[in-house]
Amino acid sequence: MKQQGRNLTEVELSVSPNVKRITPDDLKRYRDLGVEEVTVVLFDLPRTERDLVTRLEQMARDYVEPAMKL
Repeated sequence: MKQQGRNLTEVELSVSPNVKRITPDDLKRYRDLGVEEVTVVLFDLPRTERDLVTRLEQMARDYVEPAMKL
């Protein structure tokens, strides 16, 4: 960005890690790099509606709650 004469306030950075699962520590690293949005991927699709709800609740505990504390 420096080479192009731009700064971080001119762009919005978002990431969607799709090769490996991210951790709450990854959220800190993304934040420190200026990332504004992280899209979390479900690697193994739930088989039932209840499984989906359970997974979403777990994702909230694993990612949303820690992100809110950053």
